[in-house]
Amino acid sequence: MSEYRDNSLFAFYSSGVNVTIKHENEIFTVKVSSHAMSLASPVWEKFLFPPWPKNQETEELEKQDGRVSSVPQIDFSDDNSEALLVLLRIVHQRFEEVPVTLSYDQLFNMAILVDKYNCIDLVQPWLATWLANEKIDSKAPGHERWLFIAWVFGRKNIFEDLALQMVKEVGADMGGTAYTSWEDYMPGEIIESISAVRLATIGKLLDIPYLHIEQYEKPTNTIFYGSLARGLQIAGLWPRKSPEEVHVSVDQLASTLSGFQIFTIPTENYRNRRGHNYHSACSDLDIKREVSKILSSITCPVLDSHYRHMEAQKVSNPTDFATTNSTELFTFKHGNIDIQVTYQGKLVTGKVSSDCMRLCSKVWGNPLLVPFMKHQAKGENSEGEKECTTDPRPRNQPRKNEEGEKQDMTTENNKQEGNPRIPVKEVDFQDDDGEALLLLLSITHLRYSDIPATLSYKTLLNIAVLCNRYDCVKLVGPWLVGWLSEEKKPWKEAEHKNWLYIAWVFGRDEVFSDLVDKMVREAEIADDSECLTSAREKVSEPMPPGILEVRTEAISNLLNLPYGTLDRFETRITSICSERDNSLRKAALWPRKRTEDIHISIKELAAKIENIQIYREEHVPYYDCYKCSEYNTACHHRNTDYYNCSTFNFKELVTETLAAIPSMILESHRRHMEAQKQMVTRCPQNCNKPNDNHRQTHGTL
Repeated sequence: MSEYRDNSLFAFYSSGVNVTIKHENEIFTVKVSSHAMSLASPVWEKFLFPPWPKNQETEELEKQDGRVSSVPQIDFSDDNSEALLVLLRIVHQRFEEVPVTLSYDQLFNMAILVDKYNCIDLVQPWLATWLANEKIDSKAPGHERWLFIAWVFGRKNIFEDLALQMVKEVGADMGGTAYTSWEDYMPGEIIESISAVRLATIGKLLDIPYLHIEQYEKPTNTIFYGSLARGLQIAGLWPRKSPEEVHVSVDQLASTLSGFQIFTIPTENYRNRRGHNYHSACSDLDIKREVSKILSSITCPVLDSHYRHMEAQKVSNPTDFATTNSTELFTFKHGNIDIQVTYQGKLVTGKVSSDCMRLCSKVWGNPLLVPFMKHQAKGENSEGEKECTTDPRPRNQPRKNEEGEKQDMTTENNKQEGNPRIPVKEVDFQDDDGEALLLLLSITHLRYSDIPATLSYKTLLNIAVLCNRYDCVKLVGPWLVGWLSEEKKPWKEAEHKNWLYIAWVFGRDEVFSDLVDKMVREAEIADDSECLTSAREKVSEPMPPGILEVRTEAISNLLNLPYGTLDRFETRITSICSERDNSLRKAALWPRKRTEDIHISIKELAAKIENIQIYREEHVPYYDCYKCSEYNTACHHRNTDYYNCSTFNFKELVTETLAAIPSMILESHRRHMEAQKQMVTRCPQNCNKPNDNHRQTHGTL
């Protein structure tokens, strides 16, 4: 028997419960998180935590580390490995490896496992893309099992359409029961209901010719009777057949009846009328119209039980945050770590699962994995003093390198001496925003039904802060499309001033580039060096590093235009007119300003400099004309010396200066956002490549 290692396709957890999986005709044994698996499926929970009494070893472990599974191994070898792999990736928070689309066969196999393990809530965030083309795919030839797919995923309209289609297209056995080649996966009672509606429809179709035969069985209508009976006999419907004796489909029977040509003879009164051609009165009976009417009024075979099931599958039951007790909100199943949170201005306590927390964030994992070591059996250190255990309430910031090295050393000692690794019992999250933390913890504990499709700007910003702080941006990947629906709103709006930071955290490089460009040109600076929007509101921290330095450089270059011009000509024979002071003072740029004195935006400063008029009066030889001197060419404007009072045109120089502003996107920004994008980008298809291999195959979306 083979076993995958950490970099393998099925490597999900370094410790936990063993499961066996059959992949490409080979059996593998891998480890999964018992807490995460039991949260994902009530069926898996029964496998992992059976109701029978626990042994002493399990009870001892649970005292130290919460709920522990006593089951040594679970067998998944009968399940489709591709579908199971997707489910396990979701369970273990590897969202970036979950495919955006599934083929028909993959979707069918997924529906089997979702139904088998009752885990519809686990896949809800991905159904929108998996089922995006359901109207077309469900009607494609060879896709008959879409009826089961629609039933499992709660797609009521698709289920109704396909059930009606089956009524029309399926045949029946000798007993009149509808038959298909894929009855192994059919919703309960749907075959019986389809058979009943089919028989009723067959009966209505048979009534069309049989009632006409009864009407025209008189000797005077032998031509009609004979043509109809002959047609029915050729079709195998004469002598009379009961609906149970008809084994063809409704569509086939309807097509047969619609093809009949039944002629009637005129009435006696019509034949006795003078001047009329007798044969012109013969006509055929319009059976086709009667058949079409019946086909358009077929009863839907979907039962109330099917509707109730699909409604339950489609509609989740999110927690009502407004009415639920705060402690209950932060108390998660299998919680073995106490937490303290500030929620709605109050201190709230709760419990989280250390297993689930480790899966989602290395930062969370560090304090939760801190062991404390008992020296031998005495509980004393080498000097005979009682040992001090690690503080059971670590702060929620990443630990320093020295502490990390100490933890690794302690861990190694534990392995060597056989001492238990006991996680801390309490973590303090009081400095974090409670609403944002609740959403992240809900995702961590697979409570996907509690996650809203859209977020307010404030909540989104707070989530971005926590994702950056705890290095868990991959956790929110499936919901980002909805959350970032307003990302292109102007950054300077009062409620969107920190979109730059949000884009930086979530790897939205195009939005980030656009916002940075606008921010550098439009941002203002307060007296305390805080960045302001054009509405004079502070763009509060956090801010991505290195943005405002570029603004400072651009301000310096713009100021150099008027000041540099003055310096250039005041050292020569030029006489600067007294109008200089008025123009610069009107622009609030005189007396001379330093770069740090400029609080207005680059855009506003550029407009002021464009309008500055500095006059000069000087004796200009024809070979030293201002317009030509920079090109070292003979002046063609005048062929003689002149005295002139003229102005400097700064508009072109300002345009050139603005165009020369370097890219505000630093290489560090690009690397950061590329890394963030990879963590929230989903695999476009079920490539079954582990970890980095699947990114190398598909890159980013």
